[in-house]
Amino acid sequence: MTARTTQAILPVRLPRLGATLARGVRAGRWVFATGLNAAVPGVGLPPSVTGGRNPLAGEPPAKREARALFSNARQVLDAAGLGFADCVRIDQYYAGAHAVDPYHEVRREIFGGRIPPSTSNLHRAMPYPGQTQEVQLVAAVPSGDFRAEHLKMATNWSIHASSGYSPALAMCGRNDQRRSLSLYGLNLLLGDGCQAVGVVRYLLNGSKLVQLVEPLSCPALA
Repeated sequence: MTARTTQAILPVRLPRLGATLARGVRAGRWVFATGLNAAVPGVGLPPSVTGGRNPLAGEPPAKREARALFSNARQVLDAAGLGFADCVRIDQYYAGAHAVDPYHEVRREIFGGRIPPSTSNLHRAMPYPGQTQEVQLVAAVPSGDFRAEHLKMATNWSIHASSGYSPALAMCGRNDQRRSLSLYGLNLLLGDGCQAVGVVRYLLNGSKLVQLVEPLSCPALA
């Protein structure tokens, strides 16, 4: 029998759904968290985000929401013994473009300018009334010299002025024979001997999911 290698992190009961949500999951040396937002799980956005009777007092609502979102994300990372410096991927979803810059400003504070590869999407609606932001992230559990390494590389795409994420990030210990990388807009990149060899893209062609493997040549990843 294979030993269990996954662990639920901060499970919370959602009475209205009759289900239990794991706010994060650890699988081996990786931690995955989805559905991270500013809400109290199963309840909704707290007054500290909505502003209660004074919604326009203090920081803009979208910025208060971003701060609460990252506070909730920190709880998940703390429970796994990790921090934001261990994150190797973060993707965010918005209910409107007005939330982008306030979110980016808070994210830069949280990550100290070393933001992992990132992709954003606009959605028509969110789970909770008034919610405008949601995040999913992947973090790596450091061990020895296995830890996040931000890479510098030239890109052929533009990065939003308020964003500032790293276009690529690698996890590779000196004795590892394989390196896994996360890039903006790409699902996975693997190579032998810490040498990047190809990119796997997933594209939706009509109703069919197509996988394309493309060769990659990038001296910065050698």
